[in-house]
Amino acid sequence: MSKKRTWIQKASYGMCLGTLLFSPAESWLEDQHPIEAVTQAEVGMTFQERFPDPNLAHAVYLELYPEKTLFPERVNLESPVSAEQLATITILVDTPERPITDLTGIQQLSHLKTLHAEGDEGGRIQQLEPLASMKNLEHLTLRNEFIQDLTP
Repeated sequence: MSKKRTWIQKASYGMCLGTLLFSPAESWLEDQHPIEAVTQAEVGMTFQERFPDPNLAHAVYLELYPEKTLFPERVNLESPVSAEQLATITILVDTPERPITDLTGIQQLSHLKTLHAEGDEGGRIQQLEPLASMKNLEHLTLRNEFIQDLTP
């Protein structure tokens, strides 16, 4: 009888361990990022609602979901994003193909330390006001931009 009890205990421990180990994998198999799966119940604003510039929204999305870089057709700017998720971003980089044109909403990236806005020929960022409240920002690169006013 003790062998049977021991076997049942080991089996139940194995099931618990398996659940803990494989739960995140299930969300990957269902095409959901684990962070996205956890926050799915939250009613939050979408990337588009938080960031009016679609290129800024795209850069933020790819920072949270780097695996989507390989599948750009899977980028969904209409998916919800929480303030907690945005607080995890410390580096943000745009690309010449998708230059950031408007920094509105960037202050929601409360732990952002580095921003590289390389732009394209001619640049598009003109206002730096959204950066005024960003106390953690340590490194800022604005290349090929038409900054009109440096005062916040």
